[in-house]
Amino acid sequence: MGTRSLTIFDGRQEVAVLYRQFDGYPEGHGRELADFLAGYRITDGKQAGRTANGMECLAAQVIAHFKRGPGEFYLQPAGTRNCGEEYRYLVYGAAGMEPRVRVEAVQGWLTALEAQPVELLFDGTATAMAQWIGERWPNLELEESEPSVSDAWLTAVIAPWNDQERQAVAAWLQRMAQTAGIDDTQGEVKP
Repeated sequence: MGTRSLTIFDGRQEVAVLYRQFDGYPEGHGRELADFLAGYRITDGKQAGRTANGMECLAAQVIAHFKRGPGEFYLQPAGTRNCGEEYRYLVYGAAGMEPRVRVEAVQGWLTALEAQPVELLFDGTATAMAQWIGERWPNLELEESEPSVSDAWLTAVIAPWNDQERQAVAAWLQRMAQTAGIDDTQGEVKP
């Protein structure tokens, strides 16, 4: 069974909850979340650089970063709790700030109607969280993920395309990644 987690986005009010089916522990999801958020600034208006125009914009960017295909991540309504999660990550902050993250370990398995006791593990900026995780798990290496079924399907679909078709798709993917603020696209689609 996987280690489930909830990532809760809260500006002036809670805007979204992202449920992760597995790898929700701090040295997994926590590290990935901290690495993505470190150096971001919450703004009030669209600005250049690693910024988010409010918490709603930041939530959308985080979700776009993590959601790469079917399964694993699910968007839940604001206020969702007690759905089997072992960790909760509350992402919060205001304009002019680096996002802050509160990490909680959820104790025990209770029904959705019962409040679950939590233990506060960390509360600070995303940059400080990345440092906290690095100090607590100093030999942690991020693993390269195995190709998924969706990767195999994509490869099978793209393989018969000619170079011009591949380049057109690669250019479209790059534009979509830039629009979403994702800078890790290689710009190539390989068979």
